[in-house]
Amino acid sequence: MEESVVDAAGGGVMSGWLINVERDVTLDPRVPGFFAAYELTERTTTWLDCVQGLVHLVALASLVLGPLVLALLYFVPGLARQLMRLLGRRGLPAAAEGEGEGEGEGEGLGEGEGEGG
Repeated sequence: MEESVVDAAGGGVMSGWLINVERDVTLDPRVPGFFAAYELTERTTTWLDCVQGLVHLVALASLVLGPLVLALLYFVPGLARQLMRLLGRRGLPAAAEGEGEGEGEGEGLGEGEGEGG
C-alpha cells in the first residue's frame, strides 16, 4: 500500500492510494472509504489552519519590523520623545485634559484688578 501522486492535465496534481492485493483475497469494503475520508480531511482547510497562518504572519512581521523600529528609534534623534508625547496626549482621559480649569491661574481677576487694590 502506498500513496500515489500523478501530474494531471492542466498542471494539476492528483493523489490517491495504490493497494496491492493478492489473488483470491477479499478486501474489506471499509478500507477504500477510510482512505477517501483521509484524503478529504487532508485537503480541508480548518479554522485552526487559518489561525496558524495568521500567527505565522504576525511572528514573521514582528521579526522583520521589530528590529527596524528599534533602529529608527536609535538613529533618528528625537523620534522616541515625539512618539512618547503623542502617545501621552492620546492616553489621557477626557476629564484629565480639562483638569484644573477654573481654578488657580487668572481665576476671578478681571482686567485691571489686582491683589492690592
